[in-house]
Amino acid sequence: MKLLTIGIPTYKSHSTLIDLLRDLLPQISKDHLDVCEVVISDNDPESNLLEIIHNNFPNEKLFINYNKNLNNLGYDLNLLRLVEISKSKFINFLADDERISDDYLSSLIKILTENDDVDAVVRNFFPFKKEPLEKFSNLESEELLTLNQENCYEVLKELGQKYSLVSALTFRISAIREINFVRATNFIHYYWFFCLMGKSTIIYDPNPHIYFRIGSPNFSQSRLRTLIVSAGALHALTDAKILNSGARRKLIKEHQIYLFNLSKELRYMNTFERIRALRVYLPLLFSQPVLIFIVISRSIVPSYLYRALKLAYSRIRSHLKPRDS
Repeated sequence: MKLLTIGIPTYKSHSTLIDLLRDLLPQISKDHLDVCEVVISDNDPESNLLEIIHNNFPNEKLFINYNKNLNNLGYDLNLLRLVEISKSKFINFLADDERISDDYLSSLIKILTENDDVDAVVRNFFPFKKEPLEKFSNLESEELLTLNQENCYEVLKELGQKYSLVSALTFRISAIREINFVRATNFIHYYWFFCLMGKSTIIYDPNPHIYFRIGSPNFSQSRLRTLIVSAGALHALTDAKILNSGARRKLIKEHQIYLFNLSKELRYMNTFERIRALRVYLPLLFSQPVLIFIVISRSIVPSYLYRALKLAYSRIRSHLKPRDS
């Protein structure tokens, strides 16, 4: 059994995937061929990706395990497919449009070999558009941080939503196979993250090793991603009995407020994006009924009517307040 699988889910992103492999393959073939494997799971049943890879890397001795699904499984099931195919102790997911630092692999393998009890690793990253915005060589190294019951809330505050980036996460495969996941969403990776939080050893590496490609410039698409992230976090926090009760309540409340503030963006989405967003919101109905009512009302009720109702409500509340004598 090898130590690490680099699992790459892909769908019609040939050019960016080749760029990623140009970063990744030399690191493996140089020093880590005996401990690392690459598994690519392609959601495009008509793809000629394997031929493209062979044409671009004709002399590459690294064995790449390529899987082409018979149909588009969707995001979550494609990640699960990578887990099924993997023959290693750990799996590090890499999105097919990211770029990585020169020490990406060596630094990750060092963490995994020096921490026998680790079940997950979260790594920092930098955003970029066409080209990386900064050079990693100019960065000063920071110490690794282990998340536990005492510091988890503070560390998660520092992390922000870094757990939402699939390329920032590495999991022990035996740990995530024990997690029962039944929802078809788009956030299975941080569902795993939250389910492991509080009962497993999770290490945060503050040194950026990933260039996160900034997605669509379309405003509603970027907001849609943020909505999905917070909804997914609420799913996981609701399902998994994790963290101490105080930290869990704080995190749930923050994501509720975040979703409430972002819900008005549904009004600016097109029909397809709105349906996709509501598909993420609606499963929260049973655990967060008040939040869902507010979100749906804000997406349907015209803005001028919503403001009028809000003004009327505030005036009624002011009249109902007891006056000082």
